Amino acid sequence: MNKIKKNICDRQKIKEMLSDVAGRHNRFGDRFYTLKISIGSLQSINKKAGYDKGDEIINELGCLLTDLASTVDIVGRWKNCEYIIIMPEIQVNDVLKNIEYIKKNIIDHFVSYVDLVFSFSVKKYVNENLVVF
Repeated sequence: MNKIKKNICDRQKIKEMLSDVAGRHNRFGDRFYTLKISIGSLQSINKKAGYDKGDEIINELGCLLTDLASTVDIVGRWKNCEYIIIMPEIQVNDVLKNIEYIKKNIIDHFVSYVDLVFSFSVKKYVNENLVVF
């Protein structure tokens, strides 16, 4: 996949967007969720195949996430090997469906990389409080 990253916020922008979404939702008492996707085994790939391959995987994941996210979701690079998706105005059942859809597509896409390990964490925000989901 040689796609150019599209609509992926950098860490500074995703922090701003997270703050904006939280502010809007705090005002109206709504909730929203975040999904963090981490690549846990990238160092192993870097050692075996080189840093260019690691960078390619990171970029592929970003492009894939922008394709999988809904039009209202916000995708951003959180840390070196992490992405975050902000999912505003969504119900818990839809969050669970979206997560399963995203996980399945990531696993299917990267199936040939036997050394890759992904982790997923979801957080629910209600008013000003974070609730680990």
